[in-house]
Parts: sequence; structure tokens; C-alpha cells
Amino acid sequence: MKKTNLTYDPFYISFVVILLVTTAVGIGFASGVFTQEDQVEELTQQEPGNAFWSEIAERGSVAGVDRAIGPSPELEAQADRYGQFIGIDLNAMELYWYENGRIAHTYPILLDRGELTEDELPAGQHRIHYRNERHLSAKNGTRNPYTQQFYRNISVYGQPQGAGEIGGGIPLRHDDAQRLYDLASQDTPVIVSYGNEIGETLSSSPPPVSAQAYIIADIDTGEVIAHKRSRRSLAIASITKLMTAVVARENNRSSDPVYISPNAAATYGNSGGLSAGEAFGLSTLYLPLLLDSSNDAATAIAEHYGYDRFMELMNQKARTLGMRTTIFDDPSGLSDLNTSTGHDLLRLARYIWSYHRSILDTTTEIMSTTPDPYSDGLRNFTNNNPVVGMDNYHGGKNGYTDRARHTLLSIYTVDAENSSRNIVVIVLGAENRGDDTKTLLRWIKGVI
Repeated sequence: MKKTNLTYDPFYISFVVILLVTTAVGIGFASGVFTQEDQVEELTQQEPGNAFWSEIAERGSVAGVDRAIGPSPELEAQADRYGQFIGIDLNAMELYWYENGRIAHTYPILLDRGELTEDELPAGQHRIHYRNERHLSAKNGTRNPYTQQFYRNISVYGQPQGAGEIGGGIPLRHDDAQRLYDLASQDTPVIVSYGNEIGETLSSSPPPVSAQAYIIADIDTGEVIAHKRSRRSLAIASITKLMTAVVARENNRSSDPVYISPNAAATYGNSGGLSAGEAFGLSTLYLPLLLDSSNDAATAIAEHYGYDRFMELMNQKARTLGMRTTIFDDPSGLSDLNTSTGHDLLRLARYIWSYHRSILDTTTEIMSTTPDPYSDGLRNFTNNNPVVGMDNYHGGKNGYTDRARHTLLSIYTVDAENSSRNIVVIVLGAENRGDDTKTLLRWIKGVI
């Protein structure tokens, strides 16, 4: 056979490579464009591994979800007037970046509600009049990154990395402050709202409870009625499994059974009675996951999608929902690195309430019985939640580890004087989560 000597024109090769890369980038960009409405609809339509989750995580939280959680009416009223502006809601303790009259990004404010008063920062319209990437704070002598001053000496800024106490103003996470600094400019409008202050219409303060932190809110409107250390990051234990169920449901694209591997069966605890080698449909595995709080079921579900990939999806979903201080280290909640705050868990609860009510419905069952595929008998899955069976209970999840102590997220209809409201109660770090929740419910019935 005759051997042919080929010669290559470097310029031609470079041209072809550039053409191929440009085409690939164009296709990727076209497939990654979503409207804000599309983002909410696409939550249940995306295949695992595509660019959707990373796209949304990079942009910020889904606008439709943020709007369901809700900035104050005062901020929404300014959307058409200004188009592009910073909205600071000191009721929700969130900062919103508006583009074209709609929320494009949401950033948590690293303060507890009430730490900044209207005497210090009046509600209304302000404008950025000073910007500095490394402002030296006269108050505490630290360099506050990405400072944007908009009223007297009040600024939006990034929490100094490695710093302890935060020094006044509107502190954000370092990365959030940097993103906002890149978006805003001199004279950008800043609208400050206090919404409906906690305690304005309450006849009494919440009673003392054992929980290190709690939050009580209207799950339909997102109004926070009362809270304690609700922005403190704490271990959440098996409340984690609510996110596990959400991510599994939104990424399930086949009827393939979920196998219980030896590794999954060896996960700490034996709740659910699962054995290595067994296989179940995902809908069946929700029962031991959410009722018995089976760690084996949680691990098996994660392995079904690829364990590491599933953990990526859980954390990406948290960022999509604006749960920016939440970290998931495993799908069960055994790891004390699974941490969140009351405010972040409120976001998760409201999302499930709006889009995955069937998950909550499952958690209202005291016991569920299904045919055992490996025998002629039945399998019983028993709910270990201390508040299941209470009147007007709409679901939730409990958890426990030595470090997290007792945790509980639960939703109820509470009858008020002239109406009824759907209330979510989240307690973290409790010595008796059931009693704490019941105590707070009795109080809320008397004040709303």
C-alpha cells in the first residue's frame, strides 16, 4: 500500500478548531436560556447531569420561588418604577437585586430581625453614594469588602473573611457582596422596607422553650410571626430527608428499581428493615425514608443516581431555592455537617408545600402497609414523628443526632378568631421537640 505524506496548514487547523468551539458554545448558550417562568416549570423536567442546575445556581435563586416567599409589597410596588434597583426587606431579612422590574438575585442579610431599627435606617428610597472594594470601617477597624454606602454611614458590605462580630449596616456573605458590587453602580436606587414588624400585632411574647433556635411563619405568605436565632446555622439531622425526597422526585426519569447495596444496608441504624440485595420502586422507598426515617433508604436513593452526583444536586437545589447558608454532606442527616438555619428551612418548607405536597401527605401517615415483594406477607412502615396524628397536622419531618439534638419541621392549620392560617413551626437544637412545638402552637393560637 502506498504511504501518503500528509501536510497540515496550521492556519487552517486553527480556523477549524475555532469554528467547532464557537458552534459548541452557541449550542450550549441556546440550550441554557430560561425565562423566570420557565425556571419554575423546568424544576421537574430536567435530566440529572445537564447544565440547568449549575446555570440557576450561578444566576442566583429561581425568581418564581423567591416571589412565592415574597418581598414586601412596598418593594414590589417600586419594581415597575425603577426597573433596576436594590431592595432591602428588613422583615424577611433579605436583599433583592431587581432587573427589569423582577427579582434576579436574592441574598440573605446576615442579621437577626430587629438588630437594625428604622431610627438607624429609615424606610424609603436611598441611593448609593460611595463604593469601595476594601473600605476601612471606623466602627471596628476592619476592612469591609465590597462596601456600598447608601444612607449616611449605612452600607451594604461583605462579611470580612475570618472576622468574628459583624459591624452594623447590611452585611452579606462575602461572595454575595462581591456579586452585588459587580451588578450595582454609583447612584443605584436602594429601597428599604420593614414590612410588617414582628410583634406589632402580637399580644404577648413567645413562651420559653428548650430549642436553641426556632421560626414560626405563615407558610402561604412567608410572613415570619416569631423567631429565635433563626439565622444561626445548626445541624438539622433527618430534616435532611425532605430535601432527599425532593431531589429524588425531580430527577427520577425511569421506573428502574432502587437496589439496596451492602453499603446502603450497612448505614448506621436499622429503621425500615431493608436488607442488602433487595430492590424497591422509588415510591415505596419514600415510606421508610419519611416515616421510619431510614438512613439505609436515604443512602440507597443517593446511590441510585450516583452518590456524589446526588449530593451535588442536593446542594445545588438548596442554592436554587435561596438556601445560601445550607450545606448537605449526606442524604440522611447522620452527618453533623448537614447544617441550615430556620430561615433557610422555611424556604424549603414553602417550596415543598407549593410543589411537592404529596411528600408532606406521606409524612402524615401514622403507619403504611405495602405488599412485601420478598414474601407472601406485608411490610409495615411506622412514623416515628412525635407530632403525627395531631389535629390539623399537614406533615413534616423530625430528626436527631447527638450534636443536632432534636429537630422538627411541621405544618398545621391554626384556627384564628375570624379565619384560619397554615403555620409552619421549625425547631432546632431542642431537648424536647414535640413539647416545644406544642407550646409554640398553643401560644400562636392566642395571638394571630
